[in-house]
Amino acid sequence: MIPRLETALLTTAGALLLATGCGPVIKGTWDASGHTGIADAFDLDLKLDGDFKGSAQFATPDGKGLSVPICESSLRENRVRFVIDTSGATSCATVKTPLAFSGAIGEDVIAGDIQNAAGDKVGIWRAYRVPAK
Repeated sequence: MIPRLETALLTTAGALLLATGCGPVIKGTWDASGHTGIADAFDLDLKLDGDFKGSAQFATPDGKGLSVPICESSLRENRVRFVIDTSGATSCATVKTPLAFSGAIGEDVIAGDIQNAAGDKVGIWRAYRVPAK
């Protein structure tokens, strides 16, 4: 009799957690970095809203910096995916050289791979949540 009660309580608690939205929260500012190829390092600052839309600042060590839109964003089962264009496209409609960032979300961290338009892995990246002030 007791095991059934425990199962019922655990099931109810799980349903309540799902109903309150205890999934990953992506909203906020993220400080990211990574590399494509062997040594092409970059910095990426992400500012994301609750709908996983936002903007990004992409910069290379040589001082080249771009403000780029975040395109094709999705968040599913603790995995994030978005596309940016480091060639300087100012809107998602004008993307020429897309890079797809995908990764697993942990507690205040995201880590994953970068793919080119052909789907080839071309790099890695990681991002840390910037604490709210």
